[in-house]
Amino acid sequence: MTIKRVFGVKFLLILLVLGSLLLLPPGRCAAQEGEQAEVSEETLAPPPAPPTDVRASDTPNDNGHSITVTWTLSVDDGAGLRNVVSYEVLRSDAPDGEFEVRGLAPAGEGSFEDKGAKERGDANYLPAGVDFYYKVRAKGDGLFSDSEVSAPAHAYGQWYHTGKSPVVVAVLAFSTFALVFITLARKGKKLYIRPLAGIEAVDEA
Repeated sequence: MTIKRVFGVKFLLILLVLGSLLLLPPGRCAAQEGEQAEVSEETLAPPPAPPTDVRASDTPNDNGHSITVTWTLSVDDGAGLRNVVSYEVLRSDAPDGEFEVRGLAPAGEGSFEDKGAKERGDANYLPAGVDFYYKVRAKGDGLFSDSEVSAPAHAYGQWYHTGKSPVVVAVLAFSTFALVFITLARKGKKLYIRPLAGIEAVDEA
């Protein structure tokens, strides 16, 4: 008798649950589905827009093993979606080849210097005269977008360092004055030489 009562109670509970589900208003179900859809849309945030106008060129005044990469910032860097965290610079020896990461630049930065080693045995060796291709990746919170691949660029050494121009000017000026005075002295012109007390004391001794 007890078993029949327990079975009857369970059966009534099942009927009540089924009845409540059947009597649930259809509008409530639609509202719940709408809330789930809104959550899904918020979760799937769009990635940042890619950077544009990526250019690579030899780094000036170096030893021939460095390439400078520049780009126009993503429209979502400081504006738009404002979801750019950093930029990742990638390099390959072919436009459709496998790209490797060469470094990171913070948001708001539009250039990167890809410095390589000049020793052939070094893992970071960057040979001079070899074309490389670059692309820049705008990174957000787990999302990213890549730029177009740049035109080829190669590194080469410069024989003249423009940053040392003041030294060259000073050396040329000193050499010019020295040649002028030597020429005047050979022509017999008496030149004034400021006397030094120490030298005069030695001569008098």
